[in-house]
This record gives sequence, C-alpha cells and structure tokens, in this order.
Amino acid sequence: MLSNNKDVTKKYLTEPFNNLINKKGFATNKEKMYIIRGTTGLGKTYATFDNFIPTLFGKHNLDLVIYSYPKTEVFDIMQAKESVTKSIIQSGKAVYIATTVKEARTLLKKGYKVLLCLTHRAICVSDNGKRFMRDLEGMGLKTGYFVDESHSWMISHIDNYRNVMGSNTPKYEGGLFKMLSKLAERTPYIFGLTATPNAEQINKVPVVGSMGFELINHYPKLEETIGRSGWIGSVKRYNLDKKVPSEDVYKFFYDAVELHLEKSDEYGKRTMMIKTERANGLLKFTMDNIQSSLRLWARDDSQYLNESDMIAVLTSKFKGFINFIPCGFGTKIEYTTRTEDEVKNALASPEHNCQILLVVDKGDVGMNIHNLKTIFSFRKTDKEMTTLYDKEPITENAIQTVGRAMRINTGMSNEDFTDKWGYDLTDYVKKGLKNDDEVESLLELNSLDLYVPDNEMWNASIKAIRKDLCPSKEMANAWIKEIRNNI
Repeated sequence: MLSNNKDVTKKYLTEPFNNLINKKGFATNKEKMYIIRGTTGLGKTYATFDNFIPTLFGKHNLDLVIYSYPKTEVFDIMQAKESVTKSIIQSGKAVYIATTVKEARTLLKKGYKVLLCLTHRAICVSDNGKRFMRDLEGMGLKTGYFVDESHSWMISHIDNYRNVMGSNTPKYEGGLFKMLSKLAERTPYIFGLTATPNAEQINKVPVVGSMGFELINHYPKLEETIGRSGWIGSVKRYNLDKKVPSEDVYKFFYDAVELHLEKSDEYGKRTMMIKTERANGLLKFTMDNIQSSLRLWARDDSQYLNESDMIAVLTSKFKGFINFIPCGFGTKIEYTTRTEDEVKNALASPEHNCQILLVVDKGDVGMNIHNLKTIFSFRKTDKEMTTLYDKEPITENAIQTVGRAMRINTGMSNEDFTDKWGYDLTDYVKKGLKNDDEVESLLELNSLDLYVPDNEMWNASIKAIRKDLCPSKEMANAWIKEIRNNI
C-alpha cells in the first residue's frame, strides 16, 4: 500500500504528466486538451504549481503559462508565488506573476516569462481578455494553458450542453473552448484539471470542433488515498417531492442538524453545509425559508439560542453570520456582515462557534474548509442525459459538492496538522493517537455524513464516490487497526 502522499501524487499526477510532455512527438501533437483527473486531496493544484508549471517554464522553456479558474475563491496566490520561485530556479530566467492581462502585456513586452492567473471570465468573456488571446497569435510566444475545474466550462458546443451539463440553456457560446481550440493549433501544452471529467472529456459525447480531449491518468486506488482523504460514513436519502409534506422534510432536516451538533459537542468541531433551493424553487426550501425554519428550531431549543455566530450564510446577496435574538414571545434574525474569507476562516477554526453554513450555488468548487463533514441538500435536481444516451445520470456536480467534504479533519487546524504530520494521516495514526477513544474521535471527525434526495442522480453519484473517489469509514477503521496492531 502506498501511504506516503508524495508517492501517490508522483504515481498518479506528476509521472503521467512528465511522461506525456517528454514523449517523442509530443510537440507536434496539437489540437488537443489533456485532462488530468484527481480526487479531492490528491493534490492536483499543488502538483500544478509545484511541478507542472515550473517544468514547462524550465525544461520546456515556455514564455507564458496561463492558469484560469472558475471563481475567485479557487485561486491561492501563495501557490503561484511558490511556482514562480521554482520556475526561476529551473529556468534560470526571471518569471513574474500577473493577475490581469494588462500586467501580463507589460511584463511580456519587457522580455520576462509570465505566469498569468485569472478567472475564466476574465480571459474568455472580457474584451481585454479576448483581445489579449487574439494578440498572442502574432507574438511568437511559446505558451501553455491550464484550465482548473475543466468539467464545467469546457463544453464544445451548445448542441452538446444538455447531455454534458444536464440542463438546457438559451445561449451558450463556448467561448473558452473556442479560444483554446485556436491556441491548440499552435501549442500542445493545453491541460484541464478536474476531479470529474465530463461526458465529452471521457469521449462519451462526441466533441463539436477541432480540439479533442485525452485523459492522461487514472484515479488512485482507494487504499492508496485512505491516509489523505476524508472517509464516507453515513448516507441518508430522503424523499424530496411535492407529495411529501414539508413538515416531514423539516423533521428529517432538524434531526440531521441536531445529530451534527451532537457529534461536534462530543468529538470536536465539524462543519455542516446546507444547500438550499434557489429563490424560485418549486418546493419552497429557499434560503429565506430555511433561515426561518432554523429560527423556529432555535426558539424551541434554547441551548442554541445562546450560541453566537453559529450559523453563516454565503450568497451573492449576503455574506456573514445570522443570529436568533429573543424578541417578545418569539425571536428575530440578526444579520452581521462579514467577508467571505472571514466566514470561511470562522468555519475552519476549531475555536470559533460557527459550524453551519447556508449556501445556494456556492459549494461545488473552491469550498476548501477541511472540517466540512456534513452536507444536506434541499436541491431536487436530478440531472440526466437524453434518450440518445439512455437517460444516464449526470453526476459531476453532485460529486463536486461531496468532494468539498473529502479533506482531512483531525480536530486541529489544518495548518497545525500539516506542520506536524504532513498532509497524511499515516504517521498521525501511528504516533498521534494514544487510545481507543482518540481513534473513535478521528473516525467521527474525518467521516462524511450525507443527506441527499433519493433520486437517480444522487444514487449514481454516491455509487461512483464509493467506487473510485472516497474510502469508506469501515475501510478506515480496518486500516487504523492494522497500523496500530503493527506498532
């Protein structure tokens, strides 16, 4: 069994990447995006900045590498800075970070190598971004490109959108795909990063256009990731339908919240993410209604009325904490505005009261809160392909949501754990756990509890997660026992 995280990253990420780009004839094999897949916690982003980008600047002498991502919360500037440092060491030439196309233009004109990091929208939707990419054609620069979360933005044509994304759209221009198709005519260094390749990227749905997709690696075996991953624990499905009385759904919901809080009280802080319906949701489990339901729940359980800033909200309209304040014979909701980073830091901190997060559309990517271990979805979404593909469930978004809860949680801060043990539980299990009570705590702290609608999409998603992406709590328990028996 591979237990060292560097070994696993090397086997499933860096070696396939390096083998590909060093293969004879690679430089002439264009009009293709190479898809690099990896489970949450495997280290796709780390490998990109630690190995992939420095290698392209150094050994392959690229002038420009562009790294684009879907939302601002996905990008970590510190990783880019470390990447630039490694790139300078490898290439012996000045490499600079740019976060706008204007900065990139200025630096490139001065003759510097440039790592440009920005959102997909900034590069393929904004006029400045599109103009920059057009101008690249005449600059003669050796260029590479990484698309983070490539499953969501890289659909080749509106005709394929329904069978890839599971929904219709009145307007889809495929700007990023078209832009990279043009770039792929001149360079082979085009890569996509994702935990969940979409139907085009696994060649189930034929691509419309000149650029194709090729998967370059495999998922690790579950036993190889057990020391660097959360573990899937309980999965509870419920009937989310108009025919089911809302009070039955709310009872199921309250039970989930109370069990989550009980586990936090007993074993250490865990965070719960609740995905509500959109404002036009047919079943009325909207953000406003879920907040009101929690207010009524808290009113009836005074234990939680005194816990300040326990519940957070992250939406486009409001970011911050909500508190339930006694008012006459009832309660009212008090809103305290905070930045998104402040909310995430509060959720991740073992010392902060905040342990429940309400979201609508956030939480599919970029929600890197290591103690997020409970997910409750009010979304009735049941995405499927058309009859042409036998109505096969589309699972990428559901798996991405669960992936937010697959990071390691031991009860201590992520920084403290990583500093002492590295991002791997193996040595922690060997040397850090003193008794069976601490083993039990780890099993609860690091295991996922999922509450999801009982439908084909979620059932297929859970099956895929159990098969390829996330070790089970039972597997973890056996793994821990084996390690401790051999001490």
